[in-house]
Amino acid sequence: MKHVYTPLLLTTSTCLLLLLSACKKIRFKPNLSETTWVIARYDNTQTNSSEFPMDTIYFLDNENYRINSLTPRTYRLAKKGKRFRLYINDFSTFSGDYYTHITSATINEGDVSDLGVHPWAGGGPRYYIWMTRIQ
Repeated sequence: MKHVYTPLLLTTSTCLLLLLSACKKIRFKPNLSETTWVIARYDNTQTNSSEFPMDTIYFLDNENYRINSLTPRTYRLAKKGKRFRLYINDFSTFSGDYYTHITSATINEGDVSDLGVHPWAGGGPRYYIWMTRIQ
């Protein structure tokens, strides 16, 4: 009787193993390439003021972006713990190099509200930004 059940148990174990490996969580890096965002508002913590620039950011590929019709500049999206750090070079809206922490969910949803943006070199004003993906 033992020999009759052995192939059935082996088959069941094999199927269970395949099922578990098929359910493995797949992680991916969010992609800003070929997306377009509008900066609807930002708050300057140094002047305690709000601005509504309606600047359009075009992420041209995985390294270059353009604000409105200005010359393309570079950006970088790097993994930082469970979030990503977005480095933006020569960000004309704030006149300098800035970074922020962002989640892949925020990028996928296309809606950023009250997100802190910091100067790379420290010092200078910190901003809070609101923007929406339009494409």
